[in-house]
Amino acid sequence: MESVMNPLISVIIPTYNRAAKIGAAIDSVIGQTYPVWEIIIIDDHSQDDTEAAVEAYIRRHAAIRYVKLEQNYGPGHARNVGLELSKGEFIAFLDSDDTWYPEHLEKHIAVMLRYHVKLSYSFWAVKTLDGRTVQLFEAGTWHRNQFDKAVADAYITIEDNIAILKAPLFIEYAVINNVFCDCINTLVMSREVIGTCGNFDTGLKACEDDNFNFRLKLRYDAVVIMESLFLYHQGTDNLYNFIERQTADVKHVVREADSVRKFTKHLVNNYMSHIKKKKIYLRHKGFARKKEFVAACNKDLADISFALAYLNKEINKKLALHFILRSAIYEYRAAALPLLLNICSHGYLFRNRDYSPDINLY
Repeated sequence: MESVMNPLISVIIPTYNRAAKIGAAIDSVIGQTYPVWEIIIIDDHSQDDTEAAVEAYIRRHAAIRYVKLEQNYGPGHARNVGLELSKGEFIAFLDSDDTWYPEHLEKHIAVMLRYHVKLSYSFWAVKTLDGRTVQLFEAGTWHRNQFDKAVADAYITIEDNIAILKAPLFIEYAVINNVFCDCINTLVMSREVIGTCGNFDTGLKACEDDNFNFRLKLRYDAVVIMESLFLYHQGTDNLYNFIERQTADVKHVVREADSVRKFTKHLVNNYMSHIKKKKIYLRHKGFARKKEFVAACNKDLADISFALAYLNKEINKKLALHFILRSAIYEYRAAALPLLLNICSHGYLFRNRDYSPDINLY
């Protein structure tokens, strides 16, 4: 029962064609040590048996609500519908192919009430395609090294294994120094946040969560629980983590049409998200490092543009040409001209050049 000590948490689960996986996500909410929650499942017009899979849970749990949209709009729209239907004092998000650890909600609520903040995140782990569980923030990992640098530079304060991030300066520092310690599936936020920073951007079909988090942290202080409370499941049907991105062989990826399509969809939306974040930032007053922020954004945009050009040089030359030119606008790199000539000559020139050192797929 909801109370002052146990406020209601609305868990929003957007889904699309996840009949085989959504049960594990729902089970991870039902299995929470925190007792007061509602689950709102927004089905983005699935074509499989997702509805039947969810109905089996609805018959046993009155706190689960299911809404199927009349057409496929994308995850941002689905999450916005969930926000409109939510009743909880706090809101949490979970993708339908991922899971939480049992103490996820309990620990977030305790920390938010203790520190009087409106945003709470945590570390997370990844279940790889071969079944391994990788702790992204384990000592010595890239994520942890970047995080520790922010601590050393005094942009993160730590108390009792809780990291405190101050708005808006932390988000400026994070972009400049490539610090990533927020994930939409670890976010628990106060209901008071809804509407103050805008909802999810429905113009983005991917990276809308990153864009949403950026706007939240521009306005509100946040905490990060320095413990993995969320498990991200890689999968071949996952738009973002269908492959080991950090170790992927780009020379192999470019020959796989399906991989090129998936990477292109993600990277185009990532590109648009960066453009929008840059515009939002430049409208915001009170920053002292705008030149560094813009330079960091431009470098990211150049990296994304170059990757898109390389990936599409065989199957979509028009798109490849567009993005190699965009890459040159944002940042000069020696490999841009050979790739441009390769695209324009239909692969005849510089066909044997190794572009992989210049490609970043993540």
